[in-house]
Amino acid sequence: MAFPTSMTVSVSKGNKGEGSLAHTHRKEVLKKMSKEKQEAFLSKKEHTHIKREYIDLNEDASQNIMDLFNSPAMEKSLIEYNQGKRKSRQIGKDEALTCEEKKKQLQAVENVQSFLRLPKKDQQAFLDNLSKEDKDACFVAYQTYGSSLRDLQKAHTKLEHTDTLGEAYYKKLEKQKGKKGKLYSEFVIQIGNAADYNKISDTGEILESYDRRDPQGVWQQAKQVYRDYLKNFNKRNKALAIQGYSIHMDEEGAPHMHLDLVGIGFRNKSQARGKTRKNGPSIRIGFNSALEAQGFKVDHERPEEAFSAWQAQEQEALADSMKRVLGVERKLGKTNNFENIHEYKEYKAKEAEERARLAELEKKKTELTNSVKDLEAKQAEAQVDLAKATQLVEDANNYVASEKAKIASERVQLEDEKKTLKDGQKALEHDQKAFKAKQDEEGDLDVRIETKKKALDDYKKNESAYKKAIRKQVEKDFEEKVQADQEAYLNQVNLEYRQRLDREKEELVKQKKAFRDQIKAFVTTFKRAYIQAGVQSSADPSVASEWAEAYLRSKTPEDRDKAESHVFGRSPIARIKAFVKAVKTSLSEVQELEDLADSIDSDFTREKDRIKKLNSGSEKDEKDSHNKTRAKRAPQRQKSADYGPEL
Repeated sequence: MAFPTSMTVSVSKGNKGEGSLAHTHRKEVLKKMSKEKQEAFLSKKEHTHIKREYIDLNEDASQNIMDLFNSPAMEKSLIEYNQGKRKSRQIGKDEALTCEEKKKQLQAVENVQSFLRLPKKDQQAFLDNLSKEDKDACFVAYQTYGSSLRDLQKAHTKLEHTDTLGEAYYKKLEKQKGKKGKLYSEFVIQIGNAADYNKISDTGEILESYDRRDPQGVWQQAKQVYRDYLKNFNKRNKALAIQGYSIHMDEEGAPHMHLDLVGIGFRNKSQARGKTRKNGPSIRIGFNSALEAQGFKVDHERPEEAFSAWQAQEQEALADSMKRVLGVERKLGKTNNFENIHEYKEYKAKEAEERARLAELEKKKTELTNSVKDLEAKQAEAQVDLAKATQLVEDANNYVASEKAKIASERVQLEDEKKTLKDGQKALEHDQKAFKAKQDEEGDLDVRIETKKKALDDYKKNESAYKKAIRKQVEKDFEEKVQADQEAYLNQVNLEYRQRLDREKEELVKQKKAFRDQIKAFVTTFKRAYIQAGVQSSADPSVASEWAEAYLRSKTPEDRDKAESHVFGRSPIARIKAFVKAVKTSLSEVQELEDLADSIDSDFTREKDRIKKLNSGSEKDEKDSHNKTRAKRAPQRQKSADYGPEL
């Protein structure tokens, strides 16, 4: 096709609502997406103007914005700012590093790690290959971060995530911007309009675009114009850095370019002449600051005037590139009623909606016309049917009259049948209730049978285990019962034994007391017999009797000797004779006392033996009782083990 002799040029700001990085650089973004995510992205309402088959014709380029913030000039500006502020107001607050410092510290940590991983024989050679500066840095890292590889790896990871001065400044600006805007400014660059790149109908509607893949076609040549425009952009705009651009060849209308610019300028003119800054770093990120650094006079109350001047400059540069590449002059004035491409897109969207609405109205009009024709045809058919219906009504009236009589006679019969059916229905409902109750009962019975079957199956599977568990439980219960019976029997025997022993003790105590009383009586009798013998042998019995009483009352040996000499005389032979006589007199009584003592001693010994036999006999009886009870219950245990659990 032949190129137009003249075309318009446009340099305009991008809308705030559009221009996301995913939308602008979609060619590269879509390559990283799965097919499902690509389809979801392109199906969005705001992406319907994109023609998918031409996305590969787009051209994208971008650089990391941190490369701009980590530039030497920016670092120098931030270092100077930090030197004049207290720590709480500094960029990074003493935690951020310069790019060079971060690089050196990372290299030092890596060198120490490499040194520690080497065998000892190779470590000295490794150090010899390092410069003195690197050795000193390694020593500092070794002293600072530790001597273990684990500590050094933690330090390396921390350094990787440590902000540089540029990163700290970028984060601060992002926080200050918030929702107000971006750190970069977006512009849309375009030559020509939709009529220059597409076949247009008389109503202004785009019918078909020219070949977009033709290297000599207007679409591809427009891309060459945009490339030429970018070559000389930084010569004209030294304070505006290109963060990225994207040439879109896949949208309706005309090819255009999105340009993302970062403004890097001085804070004000006085600072640009080298004077000390007061309120911030000497280098400032902002579009107006960049325009001011490039010589445009910026009135902060009316900043649009500086932008308009810069816009006119760029439009002239774009027109020069168009003339140089295509040989096409710039067309002055408006070629349509739109200020920029955004107004044109809004107009085309509304126009598309209006055309869709008109098409819908035309469709409804056609449907209504067809409906009217159908109604007229149906009306003619209805008139013919009306005549036929009139005749049919007359015939029907006659038929109805004859049928009424039949119906009257059949109505009585139907009433009787209805009553019969009603009675039958009641009986049927009663039978249904009984049947349902029977079904419920059978259902419960089936459930119980299934439960019993399941229990029986479980028992059959675990029959031996059940028998063993039951046998073990029966034996345990039996042993517990026998032990309880033994304890009760022993308690009873011990109680009876203690009671009998208490009685025997009381009896023995009584016998001992009686024995003591008998001995005391014997002694008294012996003394009296002894004294009586002396009285009888005395020459003067009356005097001897008095001294005999004195002897019985005497308490000291001297009193007893004196009383004896009066009773028996002073001759020892006379005393002995009297004593022998008294002994013979009481010998029979002494013999009786000895017999009584022997009897008591034998009774005590016999009672002790009987108690021992009683204790040994109770234990034997308990064992015999236990064995008899166990033998008696053995058949019952065997029977319980054979039958298993109750089902």
